[in-house]
Amino acid sequence: MYTTSTQTRRDLIASSVVPVSLLILHTSPENAVASVRSLPFSSINEVVQYINHSCNRRFLQSVRSSCYNFLYRGTEINASSRDTEVSAFIIKDTYDLLDPNTYQSTDAVAYFQRLEDKLSLSGYNVKPSNGHLATTCQKDAAKWGRPMSIWPIGDTGVDFIWLASGGVFWPLSDPSKELEIASEPLQRLDKALQGDAWEIMFRADNGVLAVPAEFDEEMRYLLKHAS
Repeated sequence: MYTTSTQTRRDLIASSVVPVSLLILHTSPENAVASVRSLPFSSINEVVQYINHSCNRRFLQSVRSSCYNFLYRGTEINASSRDTEVSAFIIKDTYDLLDPNTYQSTDAVAYFQRLEDKLSLSGYNVKPSNGHLATTCQKDAAKWGRPMSIWPIGDTGVDFIWLASGGVFWPLSDPSKELEIASEPLQRLDKALQGDAWEIMFRADNGVLAVPAEFDEEMRYLLKHAS
């Protein structure tokens, strides 16, 4: 359970009045960042309000039930800002799991194509061609870029799958073993969020809100105490 000391709570409340700049990014296969639009927020608290009002309610409830464990992606976004500002982002990434440049491996492409076929035949809504990978481990996300917690937007076009045994989709821990996929409602997403460095494949047709991981502590406190 996440706990915060009295002094830390005072510090978090003080820090929550820092102005926040929200940048909205629209992407295309030809250009990872086709356009950027800045929307000012007056505080971290307003970002949390945005999450509560606009992000996927099922995912948000799973985060709460997991004792506020977050899901992360590494990004190439390094937006400059004044010392008095932080930035959050709405991102719509291109789908790259079937791209040989993602893992620099033809074996990885062949694996994700087999997974695509398996998931399509089984009727899953999320698969490599319309999904992305995120991790429960901030340090693992940092290997791919600036780590940010992600928050899928909207209550439609959002789905999640993960490996029933946990761990990462690639590289395979045991290539000879048949993959068993887990998803809701038979398995609980909040339990997957508590996994140790687990990868979760997600679909977010409306994009995700991404918040730099350096604000995790403030985010957890404010989410926990949001009215």
